[in-house]
This record gives sequence, structure tokens and C-alpha cells, in this order.
Amino acid sequence: MILALVLSCSSTPNPESEPVPALEPAEPIEEVGKNCYAAAKETPLPQGLVSVGSFTQIRATEDHAYGHGFDLMRNGDTCVGLYSLWEGNIEAHFAVIEDLSCPDADGKLSFRVGRMWWPGYGDVGPFKSAIRFDGTVNGDAITGTVTQGDEKTPFEAKGEDVSLEVRWGQYTQLSAADACVGDRVR
Repeated sequence: MILALVLSCSSTPNPESEPVPALEPAEPIEEVGKNCYAAAKETPLPQGLVSVGSFTQIRATEDHAYGHGFDLMRNGDTCVGLYSLWEGNIEAHFAVIEDLSCPDADGKLSFRVGRMWWPGYGDVGPFKSAIRFDGTVNGDAITGTVTQGDEKTPFEAKGEDVSLEVRWGQYTQLSAADACVGDRVR
């Protein structure tokens, strides 16, 4: 199963999600991450949420996958979404994206990733990350550059059909897990 990563226009958690209790700071981050992710709950799809687009650029072999994916959603002036990162494993890493700009009249958008999650494995995270995207959405296509450290990767993809309800659920669950762990990362 391929899963997606999360984008958020702000660093504040989703107001519709139930609060996840903070864990004791003395706990090892490995346990904090597992417990916060397990306790995080999805919230119902809000009225007015629309898809901006779902875009994936993946190179896959029989047992490996490499690439990035974006699922962008808008509710009024607020944009959120999911981001996927495959670095060799079939299962994707997830991230709450920070500083997401909604596509403007020219379709320009940008965001950064500060924290990754990997819930498909025993050590779910969170892990420190430094990923940035700058690009343009034009109808059902997106182009731009993913910057990861010193590496710049061109990104170009056509839109795909995805379940808005599933993507929203993943977004709210990861937003709640992020709020639970606070500033702690590895």
C-alpha cells in the first residue's frame, strides 16, 4: 500500500481534530512518536473542502520505490494537503508540511517539510527533515523543484483521481500527531 504525506498551511493543528494528550518529555522520542501517532484520530471532512489536485512522480521496481507526491486541498483561503516521499522502500514517509502557500492567480505555490513520519514501520518517527518545494499548479498539472539538502529534483506530474475523504483523514491524523510531539524530533 502506498501512503501519502501531509501538508499544512500553518503550524497550528487542525481545529476540528480532537486534542491528543502531550507525553512526558522524559520519554525517548521513539516512544513519544509511536504513542502520539497511535493516539491521533482522523476528523470528518469539512464542508467546502475541495481538491486542488493530486500529483505523483514515482519510479518503482518490484520491491523499491523512489519519488514524491502531493495531494493539495483548499477550504476557502486555507490550503492543506499530503506529501509523499519514497526513498527506496515501497511504503512512503509522511510529513506535516509547513509554510504552504495556496496557489496564487499564477498558480505558484511553495512549502517546506520539517518533520517526517514513517508509520508503516515499527519506528514511526518523527524524524527531522529539510525538504522544500517551489513550483506552479496549472489546471491538472504541477511543475517545480523539490530541494532535499543540496539535491534539487525536477518535479512534473499530471493530476490523478484520489479520495478527498481519505486524504483529509490522513492529514488530520498527522496534524494531531505533530501537535502531540511538539518540537521533539530526531
